[in-house]
Amino acid sequence: MFRDIFFTVVIAWLFYDSVWGIILFPLVCVLYKGIYNQDRSREQKLKDQRDFRELLELLLGTMQAGYSFENAFINVQKELALVLGRDNKFVEAVDEMNRRVSINMPMETAFEKLAQYVDLQECYELAEIIKIAKRLGGDYNRNIRWAAQKIDDKISLAADIEVMLAEKKLELRIMTFMPILIMAYIKVASGEIISAMYHNIIGVCVMTICLGLYIGMVKWARRIAAIEI
Repeated sequence: MFRDIFFTVVIAWLFYDSVWGIILFPLVCVLYKGIYNQDRSREQKLKDQRDFRELLELLLGTMQAGYSFENAFINVQKELALVLGRDNKFVEAVDEMNRRVSINMPMETAFEKLAQYVDLQECYELAEIIKIAKRLGGDYNRNIRWAAQKIDDKISLAADIEVMLAEKKLELRIMTFMPILIMAYIKVASGEIISAMYHNIIGVCVMTICLGLYIGMVKWARRIAAIEI
């Protein structure tokens, strides 16, 4: 709420030089909430991908040690709890899956429910592969190991890209605030330069268009930086 009020006051001062600019408060709230929710959602997705990668690495290691796919998860649950903590949702999901398997629920069904619980695209992909591998038969464990390795590689690539983009995202944040800072500097140091843009219809229209372009460019830049794999 404080940030919404702060940004509204800044917009009212810089773009309209009028207390009436505060009527934009609901719009600022909606825009900021949208950006905030996008950032939180992306951060949560990245965390879930890291946690799922830990699960995959433990699963691959356990299966390479000779465990079947079904039995591997018993060991994975213990190891995952040590790595991520017992209150992690992946640990809870694996625990629930093992409980379902212990009462004779098919493994592919139990893992599909795990995927629905954690709600991660890579997990859905593995669940679908498990169903197909189970249906086709053959070297079931080898096929699952291959699929899990491919998904692990995909998550690793996403993590590498995120690291490479970190510097660019910092630059994006700086460039986002740069026009506002420049306008604030001009208004404070040489207010007469832009004084003609205030308190008249043409000036209000021009500044409203500038504000709309600024918001549009910020959203466009954020979309470019949000690379999905």
